[in-house]
Amino acid sequence: MNDAYNVSILDQVKTQIGYPADVRVFDNAIIPVVNSALAFLHQVGIGPSIPFMITGPTETWADFWAQSETDTTTAMAMEYVHLKVWSVFDPPSKVGMQDTLREMLTELENRMTDISDAANSVYQGGDSGGN
Repeated sequence: MNDAYNVSILDQVKTQIGYPADVRVFDNAIIPVVNSALAFLHQVGIGPSIPFMITGPTETWADFWAQSETDTTTAMAMEYVHLKVWSVFDPPSKVGMQDTLREMLTELENRMTDISDAANSVYQGGDSGGN
């Protein structure tokens, strides 16, 4: 596993949305949003085979991917969690930016669902060629 993943999921997301990692006042508001995004990833088959949740700054991306069979969607999953938290916790004030953010989330959701569906088809002995 890449050492770059040995970072706190919570702290990384907080810094991505503009909050210092060491300020814990908003953690209880951000954690449920992170967990909601992680639940979506689980629902579409991305990440561990059992649901993964964070409780604070101790859970890392390495913990998340260590329980997973594959990390082919790592970058998309990490970006999805970041964008999902941003869209719920601190959305952009301009309508055009909000629309762009929603489009990015939808695109990531669709791509990850497609990847997961294709992987499940192969795993279940399906033919991805349509035969």
